[in-house]
Amino acid sequence: MIDQTYDDVTPASIAIIKAICAVENVDPVDAPDDLGFTLHDHVDPEALDTMVTNGTGDVSVELRLEDYHVLVEDTGRIRVRLASDG
Repeated sequence: MIDQTYDDVTPASIAIIKAICAVENVDPVDAPDDLGFTLHDHVDPEALDTMVTNGTGDVSVELRLEDYHVLVEDTGRIRVRLASDG
C-alpha cells in the first residue's frame, strides 16, 4: 500500500499514476506501456480532479484500476493498494 498526496500543483489524476508507478517501480513517462493501461481507460481524469478539489472532507472516490484499488479523498489524500491485498 502507498499513500500519496495531491494539491493545486499535482492534481489527483496525476498523483494516482505517480502512486501506482511507485508501487510498480515504473517511470511515470513510461507508464502507459509498462503498466498496460492509462487512467483515462477507467475514468475521466478531469472529472475526477473536479470532484475532489473542494477539500471539505465530504467527497471520497473509490476506483478499481486494473489490479489496484484506489481511494481518493477531497482532503488531498490518495491511498493505492493491490486489489489482492483485500
